[in-house]
Amino acid sequence: MHAKTQKSELTTTSIVDAAIEVATEKGLFSVTLQSVANKLHLSKSGIFSRVGSKESLQIAVVDEYSKRFIAAVFLPAMQHPKGVLRLNALVKAWFERISASNKMDYCLLETAAFAITDDPEDVLRQHMVQSVNSWRAATRRTVSQCVELGQFRADSDVEMFSFELRGIILGALYDSKFLGEAKVWARANACYAQLVQRYSSTSG
Repeated sequence: MHAKTQKSELTTTSIVDAAIEVATEKGLFSVTLQSVANKLHLSKSGIFSRVGSKESLQIAVVDEYSKRFIAAVFLPAMQHPKGVLRLNALVKAWFERISASNKMDYCLLETAAFAITDDPEDVLRQHMVQSVNSWRAATRRTVSQCVELGQFRADSDVEMFSFELRGIILGALYDSKFLGEAKVWARANACYAQLVQRYSSTSG
């Protein structure tokens, strides 16, 4: 690879990393060409020449966040056998990731979702929705496999299970990040265990 290309790619990576730091500190919509330029001690025009507009930079943040989230949560879970073991691994990694730090990058899309425009043509919104929908689809597949393997009841509502799981996660995020409650993740784990038990084919 040409040295100039390597330098360009490295700089672009640094820009996106810095943008994620800005999003972590102040939220996704605080990511601007100027805020990232200030963090990197570069010119605004230098940022623009590599990533383009503010919207392009915010989209790059969403895409990179999604890649990191998938690598940290979903890919390791896929190494476990299909069924409840895989589902438990996925949820455990998900809980650990969003509870391990007070930094907002661990729940970047969840917090940004309450501030994003409801315009379906908004490109940034489309990227956020696409990322979330891909995670939801992977979660539903994992739950469906629990049903197919006979570990969950045959009449299990996969959509409802996924909805309840998201409710646990969002509720725990609210209590943890906004209210600062210390024991929220222990309660979240207890709620998840009860959820699995209700759907289990061996439950009374």
